[in-house]
Amino acid sequence: MFAVAGELPADDRGWAYEFKWDGMRCIAHRKADSLVLHNRTARDVTALYPELGPMIEALPPDTVVDGEIVALDHNSRPDLGLMQKRMNLNEPSVTADLVGHVPVNFFGFDLLRFDGRDLTGLAWHKRRGFLEEIDFNGPSWRVPPVFEGDGAAILEAASRLGLEGIMAKRAEAIYLPGKRASAWRKIKLVDGDEFVVAGHT
Repeated sequence: MFAVAGELPADDRGWAYEFKWDGMRCIAHRKADSLVLHNRTARDVTALYPELGPMIEALPPDTVVDGEIVALDHNSRPDLGLMQKRMNLNEPSVTADLVGHVPVNFFGFDLLRFDGRDLTGLAWHKRRGFLEEIDFNGPSWRVPPVFEGDGAAILEAASRLGLEGIMAKRAEAIYLPGKRASAWRKIKLVDGDEFVVAGHT
């Protein structure tokens, strides 16, 4: 499920807010005895992120988590420049070398399937409740915080932290795989300035 670009809701009631992580969207599927990671184009990227392999122990079989793979800078903030060093690699030796220098984390923000049960038809807040019941916090994975109400304050906090922006999600929204829906809104922080541009011939 994908978000549309937009503004903060005029009324916070019925909305929840998450920080927007500047990384690579990823679906993590714990099968019977393996963990498979797919990016947003359905490419299998499992081999590129070996440090996420132990995440299998945190999930029951036949469980699917939607999230973001991020690389954090020395201030623990997502850094897309660092993340790009890990994306689109094909050489296992290069990947292994970068694991120690550019480690990644998986931030799981939605639960699509749990122990064989399809949750996509449930409201977002119910799926989130299931996700928070799992002990999904490890050395390279976690459930990031969510906030209800006062989206303006959350957006201001994202700005202070130097983040990309925030996500607004309707609490009652079901999950629509492969769809872009207004029930998920991305509010980006954009820096601006004024310039005078002059030309001469």
